[in-house]
Amino acid sequence: MKFIILIILLTSLNAFSFQGKGMYQIQKANITYNVKYLLKDIDGTSTNVKGLANCNTKSCDLIVATPTKAFKSKDANRDLNMLTYTKAVKHPMVQVKLTTPNKLKIKNRVNIEITFAGVKKVYKNIQLKNEINKLVTMRAKIPLKLSDFNVERPSLMGISIDDLVPVNVDIAWKKKN
Repeated sequence: MKFIILIILLTSLNAFSFQGKGMYQIQKANITYNVKYLLKDIDGTSTNVKGLANCNTKSCDLIVATPTKAFKSKDANRDLNMLTYTKAVKHPMVQVKLTTPNKLKIKNRVNIEITFAGVKKVYKNIQLKNEINKLVTMRAKIPLKLSDFNVERPSLMGISIDDLVPVNVDIAWKKKN
C-alpha cells in the first residue's frame, strides 16, 4: 500500500496540467534582463506583462507580451537609451510565443519564439521549469543575444556591453473565467 501511495505521489509531482482545455491568463509575471558591462551588472525588470494560453487536450499555445518601455533598471537615463537602441518607438512590444504539452513535467524542453526590435528569433531546447501550486508557474532563462535581433550594443568609452543578455521569465497562470 505504501508503495502505491509513493507511486501516486511521485507521478503527481512529475506531471501536472493546465487542468484541461480552456483559456488561461497571467496572474502575475516578472521578466528580467541582465546586462554586463566591464565589472558592472545591470538588471532591467518588467512586471507589466500580459498573456494568454489556449489549451486543448494535448498542448497549450502561449503568447506573452510586454512593452519595451516597461523595463526599468533604476536609472532613467539608461532606460531612455535602451529604448533608442531597441527601436522601441517603431517596435514597442516584446513578444514571446511557445507551445507546451498540456501535461507538464517539472522540467520541460521547449522552443521559444521571441519578437524583439522588429526581429523574430527561435531559441531551441530552452529548459522550462514548472511548479506545482494553485497556479501553473513557469520559469525559464533565455540566452538572448542582442546580435540576434540586430540591436547595436551601447558602449561607453569605446567598450560595448556584452552581446549575451540573459532574460529570466517567471510567470504564474490561472484559468480564465
